[in-house]
Amino acid sequence: MAVEYLLKYEYPNVQLLCFNSPHHALNEVNHLNPDILFLDLNMPEINGWAFLEQIQDSGVKFPIYILSSSIDIADIKKASKYNLVSDFISKPLTKDHLNKVLNLKAS
Repeated sequence: MAVEYLLKYEYPNVQLLCFNSPHHALNEVNHLNPDILFLDLNMPEINGWAFLEQIQDSGVKFPIYILSSSIDIADIKKASKYNLVSDFISKPLTKDHLNKVLNLKAS
């Protein structure tokens, strides 16, 4: 997973949890209450939109950053309708994106 590699390489002190199963992630994030969640729209089992619906209904309050290879304006507009979504980032995720999201200065 490119995002995982970039985060571990650029920010080795950031605590990182990665999930390969959206269902597992849904179960865990309710208990963990992460600072940030990166969400890929293209996932196995359920897509990112279904994940957003389920997590929004759970009442969590952390920011979600959508990562997608899509540049479709309809996807970007749809994402903006979710209160939990802080931004829509078109892949590839870059160090500049991470600096913005993590509020870190570029090194």
